[in-house]
Amino acid sequence: MDIVIILLWILATLAISSLSCVIGKRYGIEYIIAIMASLVVVANVIAGKIVVFGPFVVPAAVIVYASTFLLTDIISEKWGKQHARRAVWAGFYANVVLVVAILIAISWPTAPFAKDFSDKFASVLGLVPRIVLASMVAYLLSQHHDIFAFHFWKKEQVGDIYGLETLLQLLSRKLLIPLSL
Repeated sequence: MDIVIILLWILATLAISSLSCVIGKRYGIEYIIAIMASLVVVANVIAGKIVVFGPFVVPAAVIVYASTFLLTDIISEKWGKQHARRAVWAGFYANVVLVVAILIAISWPTAPFAKDFSDKFASVLGLVPRIVLASMVAYLLSQHHDIFAFHFWKKEQVGDIYGLETLLQLLSRKLLIPLSL
């Protein structure tokens, strides 16, 4: 059963990312950037849950967060480096909004009949601002490195070996992704 949930989660995340690319190609890059920002926010909200992923123990955000790299690669390929950087910064600003909104919601006086729910809300979402603040520097570094590596390896591509730049980019990314989670 666990593998089914993991596969469904991977397929759903990839389907959402792919659909945003199809919509973005037809109606404009704003749709892909919006999904990118949404995925970064979702990753930070669910990062507090620790799960077993095969032989690894990881944050539940690992699949969602990894898909953001796919989106920056697609944006880089189709629309260029500047648009990919805009998507990264949109994810950053969306997380700033997330942190501010959660801090305000937690500090807002609770209705007397909802005290128990409010305490649970604060205990679950109260971790999100710390998670976001701790991960944003690593997020910005790893995403900007991804964009740099994508264009570097694309420029350095030898002959007709199209997949080489992607392989080299993935290998160099392996050093930075663990810092972001």
